[in-house]
Amino acid sequence: MPHKFTSMGKCETNRTNQEKAFNYRVKTKCSIREASDKFSIKSRTLQEAFKRSRAKSDGTTYVPVEGKTFTADQETTLCQYAVTAAKCFTVYHATVSEVSPMNTL
Repeated sequence: MPHKFTSMGKCETNRTNQEKAFNYRVKTKCSIREASDKFSIKSRTLQEAFKRSRAKSDGTTYVPVEGKTFTADQETTLCQYAVTAAKCFTVYHATVSEVSPMNTL
C-alpha cells in the first residue's frame, strides 16, 4: 500500500506575506528558511523571489511576479496555429487579428 501524503498546509501563497517575508529577511539578515517559516510560505517561493530580485533589481527590492505566460511572439504563433487547426475542421476562415487576444487589450 502506498504511503499516504499529508500536506503541510503551505499550499497557498499570500503575496503580501511573501513581500513581508522578503523585507523581513533583508532587514534582519536571517535565513530564507527562517523568514519563510515565520510568514508561513514555502522556502522555495521566497528563494525564487530573491532570485527574481537579483536578476531584475539590486537584490534587496521586492519584485512581484509578472502575470504574462506567453510572449507576444509566442501568442501570435499560437493564434496562427489555432486558425490553421480551425481551417482543418470547419469552413470558417478567420484571420489572426480576429482570434488574437492581444487585440482585446
